[in-house]
Amino acid sequence: MPVSRRTFIKKTAVSAAALSLVPNLARTARAADSPPLKPGACNKWPGRVVINFNKNAVVNQTTPQVDVIKKMVDDGIMALTGKKTVADAWKELFPATLSLQSKIAIKTNSVNTSLPAPHWSSVQAITDGLQNMVIDGKNFPAANITIYDMDFQSGMNKIGYTSANFPGIAIEYTKLADGGDGALDNHKYAVQLRDADFLINVFSPRGHSTEFLPAGSKFTLGFKSHVGTYSSEAAKEGPSLHADLPKNLREMSCTGVVYNKNVLSFCSGIFGMNEGNGPPGNAQDYKTYAKTMDASITGTANPTTIIMGTDPVAVEMQTIKMIRLNKSGKYGISDLPPYLQASAGISGALDGTTYNIGIIDESVMDIRRVINDVVAVHRPSTRHPAAAALPALHFHQTRDTTFFEFMLPAPHTGFATVSIVSPSGVLVKKIRISVKGIRNQFSWNHRGSNGSAIGSGAYIVRLTCGTVCMSVRCMVP
Repeated sequence: MPVSRRTFIKKTAVSAAALSLVPNLARTARAADSPPLKPGACNKWPGRVVINFNKNAVVNQTTPQVDVIKKMVDDGIMALTGKKTVADAWKELFPATLSLQSKIAIKTNSVNTSLPAPHWSSVQAITDGLQNMVIDGKNFPAANITIYDMDFQSGMNKIGYTSANFPGIAIEYTKLADGGDGALDNHKYAVQLRDADFLINVFSPRGHSTEFLPAGSKFTLGFKSHVGTYSSEAAKEGPSLHADLPKNLREMSCTGVVYNKNVLSFCSGIFGMNEGNGPPGNAQDYKTYAKTMDASITGTANPTTIIMGTDPVAVEMQTIKMIRLNKSGKYGISDLPPYLQASAGISGALDGTTYNIGIIDESVMDIRRVINDVVAVHRPSTRHPAAAALPALHFHQTRDTTFFEFMLPAPHTGFATVSIVSPSGVLVKKIRISVKGIRNQFSWNHRGSNGSAIGSGAYIVRLTCGTVCMSVRCMVP
C-alpha cells in the first residue's frame, strides 16, 4: 500500500523527536531554515528503497546469470510496490495518468564499456516488466519505450543494448533540443526525455577519478547520469558541466524535466567500482561489502546488488553507503556528498539554493531487503533503555547466514562488539564492527570463531557499543 503524505509526515515527525535526543546526529540533520520536503510529482514513496543482494547473480567473477538478474528485478519491483505480480507492480509504480499512449524514457550509462556498466539484462527485465503492464485490456507497447544515453564511442552497442536484446524498443543517443523546461537556466537537453512522459534512471556503482572534481563529488551515480541527458558528446557540450559539477548535479536533478518526470531510480550494481575509480575501467572487488550481506562468501566478490526506489536521494544515498561499506568511508548525513545534501534539505552544504526533493536520513527510510532470493522480515531485538530513542537490532535469515542491521544513538563513530552465545551459554564467536553511519550491518555464517559449523538451536546475539547493549534470540537450523 502506498504511504499517505499524512502518514509519512507523522513518521518523519516522530523520528525528528528521537533525533533531538541524539546530539551528534542532530548537528547533521536538517536546519530550521531548510525548505520542507517537496518530492517530484512522480516520487510516490519518498524514503522507500529496495536493496536486493544475490551472490548467485555472477559466477566465476565475470559471468552474469541473466535469469537470476531478471528475478532480482522482478522481486525488487514487487517489494517496492507491495504488489504480488510483476505486471501489477510496474503499473503501480506510475501515476494514474499512465496510458497506452504514454512514452517512457530509460536513461542508462554507456561511458564504461566493461563489466561495471549497468548490465543490459537488468534493463531488459525493466522493459519486459513494462510491457507486461495491462492498460485497458492491452499490454503496454514496446514502441513507447526509448533507451538513451549520450554517444560515447558507440558504447551502448558494446555493452549489449542492441535490438536483439530489446526488440521493438528504440535505442538512441542523446540529441539535444530546447524543450523549454530544462534545468541549468533552461539548458538544452535530450529530445528523448523531452518527448517522454516518464523517466527511469538506470546507473551503476562507480566513482570518478578526474582530479579537478571536488572532494565528495567523485561518484558516477544517478545524479551524474544526467550529464548524459544535458550534454551530447557529438555536440561537444559535455565538459562544460564539469566546471562546477556539484551545483550542476543538484540543479539537473532538483529542477526541470528530470525532477518532474523521474518515476524510478535504479542502481544496477551487478558489478561495480570503488569511490574515485571510473567512470571507465574494470570491475573491482566488493568482498568487504558482500560479506556484510552474506558471511559465507569467500574470495573476490562483486556487489551483485540492485537498489531501486522512486526517491532519487534515498537511492543515491544507499548506493554511496554500499560503496563506502566496501572501502573506508562514512555514510552519516554530514559525510555524504555536498550535491546530495543540498538536494535533501541540508542547508549550507553548497552555495546557492538548497532543495529538498527526497530523504537522506536513514533513520526515517523504509528499507526493504531481499537477500539471496529471501524477502526480509525483520525480527526485533530487546534493548537496553539507553537505546530507547532509536530502533535497535534486527536480523534476517537465509539458509547459510543471518543478516543483522542495527542503529545506535551515536551514529558513525567508534566500534561495536557482537558476542554470539550458544544455547548452553558458551561464547562461540566475537565480531568487531566499525560504526560508519546511522544504520550499520553485518552477517554471521553460523560458524564459530574456529571456523567450524555450530549446532542448531537458539543463540543469543548481543551487541554492545559504549553504554548501549542490545540482544536478540536467533534460531539456527
